Amino acid sequence: MILVGPKSELGFGAKHAADAADWFFSNDLELLELWNRPGDTVLVIDAPELARLKDRLGAFDVIAAEGKKRAILRHRTMASLEPRAVPIAEVSGPLLNGAD
Repeated sequence: MILVGPKSELGFGAKHAADAADWFFSNDLELLELWNRPGDTVLVIDAPELARLKDRLGAFDVIAAEGKKRAILRHRTMASLEPRAVPIAEVSGPLLNGAD
């Protein structure tokens, strides 16, 4: 898992880990570079951040949602196996914006 944005409870590890830069990204470009690499990628992201980045992420499926967190999958073929997958075209404001 890679974290972008506020580290909150992970701040201690981010501050002291020798390889923190491999796991804690400091900007959107680093995230998008990883997201666009070949292979299956799952991103867990806060709903407001997903709403902000959705146009830059391309096609994805929301495979899980709880509270304000969203798990998204870049590959539709893999996501279609997940019974909770929701195609991006069906994602409504509440899923993207964090309304429960």
